[in-house]
Amino acid sequence: MIPVLSFRTWADVIALSLAIILSITLTFLALKRSGDALRGSAVFFLFLGPAVIGFNMAMHTLQVLYGAVEAITNGTFTYDFRFYSLLLIGSVLIYRSVSMLKQGWAKCMFRLQNMTAVYKNVIVVSIISASTIPFTPIGALPVLACIITLISLRFAHKTRNIAPTTFI
Repeated sequence: MIPVLSFRTWADVIALSLAIILSITLTFLALKRSGDALRGSAVFFLFLGPAVIGFNMAMHTLQVLYGAVEAITNGTFTYDFRFYSLLLIGSVLIYRSVSMLKQGWAKCMFRLQNMTAVYKNVIVVSIISASTIPFTPIGALPVLACIITLISLRFAHKTRNIAPTTFI
């Protein structure tokens, strides 16, 4: 008999697969629209960080809701602060990751010069998720994704070689 695998078993694999597919797609589109001004690998990692956060938090939220539906059908559901906070942290981090993806796209399209908004998003995501590390080690994942995003921001654009001028 083939064992039946539940949603909880495949949630992480699905989230990572979707994040990689989205990052590859956005990288391809950004490279196509910007011409030769971007580095492909840096742009991929620029999109991968927020995509991993977003899809993992979406799966987290779906798992919390799935558990709530199971508890409702069993008659054991209680709406408490734990349930509320699990949904809230997922929603906030999804919103912040989508915002980071939009800012990354604007950076690739040369529409974002001031990086203050990106840094604020990274700080907020890092603070929120770092506070969960004592409870669960997976809370370090968004912090690591933010570090990857910050590093790739620096290398996304190719530097322009400008010929030195000579003064006579």
